Amino acid sequence: MRQTIKAKALNTIRNNRKVFNNAFFLTIIQTVNYLLPLITVPYLVRVLGTERFGFIAFAGSLMAYFQIIIDYGFNLSATREVSLHKKDTPWLSNHFFSVLAVKSTLALICLAVLGIIVFGIPRFHNESLFYFLLFIGLVGNILFPVWFFQGMEEMGYITFFNLIARLITTVLYFVLIKTPNDYLWMAWLGVIASWSTGVASIIFALKRYSIRFFVPGLASYKACLAGGFRIFITQISVSLFTNTNTFLLGLFTNNVVVGHYAIGEKIVRAVVFLSAPIGGAIYPRVSVLFGESKERALGFLRKILIAGIGFFGLMSGVLFVGADLFVWLVSGHQSKETAFLIRIMSILPLSIFVDNIYGTQIMLNINLKNKFMWIILLGGLFSVTLQIIMVPLIKATGTSIAFSVSEVSMALFMIWAVRKEGIFLFSKPAI
Repeated sequence: MRQTIKAKALNTIRNNRKVFNNAFFLTIIQTVNYLLPLITVPYLVRVLGTERFGFIAFAGSLMAYFQIIIDYGFNLSATREVSLHKKDTPWLSNHFFSVLAVKSTLALICLAVLGIIVFGIPRFHNESLFYFLLFIGLVGNILFPVWFFQGMEEMGYITFFNLIARLITTVLYFVLIKTPNDYLWMAWLGVIASWSTGVASIIFALKRYSIRFFVPGLASYKACLAGGFRIFITQISVSLFTNTNTFLLGLFTNNVVVGHYAIGEKIVRAVVFLSAPIGGAIYPRVSVLFGESKERALGFLRKILIAGIGFFGLMSGVLFVGADLFVWLVSGHQSKETAFLIRIMSILPLSIFVDNIYGTQIMLNINLKNKFMWIILLGGLFSVTLQIIMVPLIKATGTSIAFSVSEVSMALFMIWAVRKEGIFLFSKPAI
């Protein structure tokens, strides 16, 4: 009896240590991915100019749609499946190459769509090389199996590959980009970084986990598509009030306005995405806990929620109070307009953390996938509607208001949906 209790205690300690380690490594990745660009922004704004910087943000918003399509929700659906079958090597081999096959097919479809856009619309045709280079870099991400390493709960490897690529790319920004005409180097460096990292990581994954080459059959292919569909629709919906912000603003205004908004949004997102490593690290563990005991899973999430509300509530307050300082630190000059946009969006770090706990962590694990999808879809449509009405009138201010209102509304609806299932993380026992 004592040995059983001791074994369970040791297993719990190991699991908690693994969650902590994964959160730590994901935090490093997120810091690299969002703070390094903040280091380069002041330099790029000065060298390229606000208008060119705005164009790059607009082009990036188009690529983000393709990124969502190619990822197809595998960052959650495939991660969960891997976490549940991590000791079944034949199954992992099948799933690994099935996911790659689906992603490759989707990439070819996206390439065809991009060709129609670039060659059919003069505004895009004038910068065709830049758009295609961005897309080639995007395709390189197919080879980087983040979903696989997350499911195996070994994020240290992703951290290593990602950190090296990002650091080298950042240094080369300062070496190669000297004039406005050098903006193409941003796309070229993206291609080099994504493909070198992707190839290295996939070779490592195949050897480290003894993954054997497998040609997926139609059944496996369909299973991958079916497994990721709801999350894919959800992420498309999320793009309606994240990525679409910049895209619509660019369509209705100009690159200068987009440039000011992009600076403010980068600052806010640098704080917002501090929650991403937490959510990514705990999701595989929460999935397993829900399979073992609903009470244990909810108890674990209650602790995360309490700590997160304190931290991200503080971060939202810091953003609101220090908006002017952050603008100066990032852009190298004062801008009341950009600081005002940051204050409008300062609630986002807190609200997005909360909706991750109630939505991704709880709703996806208690079979509320349809409600989760509908809440985000309707929130996205609401945001787009607000932007279409407000952006022509008040430009970037309208974009910021739509972004904030839709995100907060979504978090409230997710809390409501979870409470309807009898889950009260605070006011009542979570049973």
